[in-house]
Amino acid sequence: MTKNEVLTLVQDIARDQAEDSTISKYYDEAIVELGKMRDPVLVECDLFTVTATTATYSYPAAAVELLHVFRDTDPLFRTTEFNLEQHSATWREDSGTPISYNTDQETADTFRLYPIPDTTSTALGVGATEPLGDEFPANMGAYIYSDKRETGISDMIGLYVAFRVLYKEFHRPSDHQDIEWAMLHKAIANVFFHMGVLRDEQRKEGKAPAAPK
Repeated sequence: MTKNEVLTLVQDIARDQAEDSTISKYYDEAIVELGKMRDPVLVECDLFTVTATTATYSYPAAAVELLHVFRDTDPLFRTTEFNLEQHSATWREDSGTPISYNTDQETADTFRLYPIPDTTSTALGVGATEPLGDEFPANMGAYIYSDKRETGISDMIGLYVAFRVLYKEFHRPSDHQDIEWAMLHKAIANVFFHMGVLRDEQRKEGKAPAAPK
């Protein structure tokens, strides 16, 4: 499903009473809620160029949370500025092959590699479309992140988001506020949350997280 399809479904169920700008905002909020889960289900992976002497890099534009960072085939462990301070008095100037990253930056939506890279990634050429394959460029970075998705949404997750939006729309003060109708939509959203969002292993282990309140 796409965002437009989800919002069209919302308007159909709401009998066109919902305000377009409001339900679009509620859609975005629901997607961010999913992205902040302990085990996000809407996840993407992209490459980024590692540049010698450059320590700080930006999140992907669509990122909600940065989940993992890699250099070549090596996963970088997540750390904090406090831990780096204990490790090295000159951690801001140390250079070499990155082994970790942290997100404790003054600028939002950026992360810092440690130590500062001393090698630039090989240019991404034609045919280097398979990560970690024979043509994968040396020293290339990659990140996995939960994303603010507007396309490629599974039906179950799309239905969860639609009813989550309907709950918020009919719960807020308006000329069509209906608390009972809103709570029904919330209950339906929770059903789709457990059917489409939770992973099989979470169900089996009894570790299912609660649906957003």
